[in-house]
Amino acid sequence: MIRASRSAAALAALAPALLVFAGSCIRTDVLEVNDGSLVNRNAVRIVEPIILTAEAQEGCDDPTSEETIELCPQPPGDPHSVLPHFLDPNFKDSSSKTPLYDFCSCPDNQVDLGSLTSVTFYMEDRDAVGEANGDKTLDDLYAALLLDPDPTDDRPQLAAAYSAYYNPQEALELASVQSNNDVYRPIGRDTIQLRELKLGDENGTRFDLCNGAGKDPLSVGYHRLDIVVTDRPWVTLDNEVVQVGVPDLAQGATFDVATYVFRCDDSMTDLSGNDHCNNQCKPLNDGDVD
Repeated sequence: MIRASRSAAALAALAPALLVFAGSCIRTDVLEVNDGSLVNRNAVRIVEPIILTAEAQEGCDDPTSEETIELCPQPPGDPHSVLPHFLDPNFKDSSSKTPLYDFCSCPDNQVDLGSLTSVTFYMEDRDAVGEANGDKTLDDLYAALLLDPDPTDDRPQLAAAYSAYYNPQEALELASVQSNNDVYRPIGRDTIQLRELKLGDENGTRFDLCNGAGKDPLSVGYHRLDIVVTDRPWVTLDNEVVQVGVPDLAQGATFDVATYVFRCDDSMTDLSGNDHCNNQCKPLNDGDVD
C-alpha cells in the first residue's frame, strides 16, 4: 500500500511507525513470565487475516483425510480489505473513483463524511488466570488507542484518545465467531480465544480519526495512531491514576502494538488542490461521535 510516489512529508511521518514494525517482526508466541503467583506463558497478539498462497492453503489439508479443508483458520474479514498501516490519502481501489483515506479536519461541531466506516481489530491470547491452580478462565484483554504518543512524556495516559468509541478500562468482548468453536481455531493453538475491538458501528456511526479524538479537530498533516493491547489491567499509580496504554509488566503483562499513520486535510491544504473538505464536513447530529 506504500507507494514510491508519496511525498517526503509522508516518509517522515512514517519513520516512527516503520521503526516499530521493524522491531516487532521478530517475536514468539511463547514467553516465560513466571514470578510466584504470576503465570503468563503466552504473548497476547493483534491478528488479522492475510492473503495465502496456494501452497500455504494446501498446508491446512488434513493428511489423514482425502477431504480438503475449505479455508485455513484466520480471523474474520477479507484479507484483501485489511486496513493498511499507512492510510495513504491518495489511494483509490479499483471500485472507487475517490480516495479511500482522504480525511478532513472539520470546523467545531462538524464531522467528516469521508471518515472510516465501522472497523474491527482482533486480538488473541492463550493464557488462563491462575493456570497453576487449575483455573481455566482465560485472561481478560484490554486495548487503548494512543494518538501521536510522545515517548519522552512521563504522563503517557494523556495520549489516550477516541474514548467515545470504547472504554479502555473494560475488558474486550469475545469475537462473535467464538460462538462456534470450529470457526476460528488456529492450528496448534486449541485454547485460543479471539477478542475484538469495534470502532464505529453498522448503524452509520463512523470512526472519525480527525474529529473524534475527544479533543479539538486534529491539525492538518500526518498523525500516528497506536493500538495497544495487553492481558493485564493498565498500570495504576499510587495516587490511583490509571495510566491507560501502559502495560503492567510488574504484574506479568504481555502486550502488542499496531501502528497506523493517517493524514488530516482541510480545504486550504488539500493534496489534490480542490475544496473537497468543504463538501465532506457536515454539522454534528445526535448519534455522531464528537
